[in-house]
Amino acid sequence: MKNLVLIDFTDESIHALEYAVAFSKSIKGKLELINVTKSLEFDQNFEKLEFIRSKYSSEDFYLEIKSIIGTLDHDLPIYIEDQKIGFVFCGTHNLKLQEYLFSSRALKLMNHIEANFLFIPTTLKTFRPIKHVLAPILTNKHSLQKLEALRYLRLMMDFKLSLITYRSSNSDENHVLNEQLIIAGKILEKANINFEVDYIGRSENELKSMLIEHSVENDVDMISLVNLTKSGLINLNSKAFMDALIRNDYKIPILAIQDRQVSSYSGHQISGGV
Repeated sequence: MKNLVLIDFTDESIHALEYAVAFSKSIKGKLELINVTKSLEFDQNFEKLEFIRSKYSSEDFYLEIKSIIGTLDHDLPIYIEDQKIGFVFCGTHNLKLQEYLFSSRALKLMNHIEANFLFIPTTLKTFRPIKHVLAPILTNKHSLQKLEALRYLRLMMDFKLSLITYRSSNSDENHVLNEQLIIAGKILEKANINFEVDYIGRSENELKSMLIEHSVENDVDMISLVNLTKSGLINLNSKAFMDALIRNDYKIPILAIQDRQVSSYSGHQISGGV
């Protein structure tokens, strides 16, 4: 299984590439640099890819390159669908006015491609070993799907895992959250992954508003959550939260897991939700 890094030769994408190279070396993984281009620019861009490959490849690490003629929305998803992909590394930029009103380019790209994305904020200048990962547990059953990617990552990285949730004033909501934690615990124990549980806030909105601050205070190196912005059109709050999170100013990479809309996971039912 290989990882991909998307590059359009902007500073943000080069920044993501440098992080992806260091990340892939740390897990002894394969990395492919991919550029989607217009036919008239193919030769020029391929030369750029060759230069980057020579710069970042070494005796113990070989950077693969791939240039696709077409568009991000149409041709990149087709290519990725045929590959066994671990993570797609992606840089971020400051939001433009129209992206504040609608979905950002990053969200649109993630919602077009069936892959798990690792967003690298521009504030993170150098790769930092992943020693502590935080994973929010919400009432939505599909939010547990992040655990599968973390199980995969845990095979290659020895990190501490913190599950974070909240204590609601609504007893029914608390019951659902407790059930989620029980299922999460069984999944992680089956994979021999130790974890701890933290509580912040009294609602999902409070948890989201305090998430970054809590992560900084607890020296978190990565936040993992499921992308729940794809389904439904009226989810502006979720989109705004995700957009702000992947562009955080606190040097924290965001692992966004694709929502597969499955009915069971690791032997446990996850359909439904509150």
